[in-house]
Amino acid sequence: YSLIFYEKLYGDKAMQRNSPSISFLGSNRILQISPKDAKRLGIQENTNVRLDVNDESVILKAIIDKDIEVGTLAIPINRRGVNHFARYLNGKIEKVSEGEMLNVN
Repeated sequence: YSLIFYEKLYGDKAMQRNSPSISFLGSNRILQISPKDAKRLGIQENTNVRLDVNDESVILKAIIDKDIEVGTLAIPINRRGVNHFARYLNGKIEKVSEGEMLNVN
């Protein structure tokens, strides 16, 4: 997959982390995927997926987005544990079990 990284309005900046009224807005680590790719991979809305890029991986929540092109994954990088992935251009994803969710990075 081609990876597109971007910053969402609410992310993981110090001011946002320390503001109780908005800190929860940027806490979710998500991956946006096209409906066609999600169907092919058996991924439903809010399914936990693992993104593997080179030797690194992170678990993200899948968001199905009709505006995402087939073969492309969009990931906001201003989230805890995700920003270091911005140096990569390609990766692969797979569904993860609930047990794997207990092993959070």
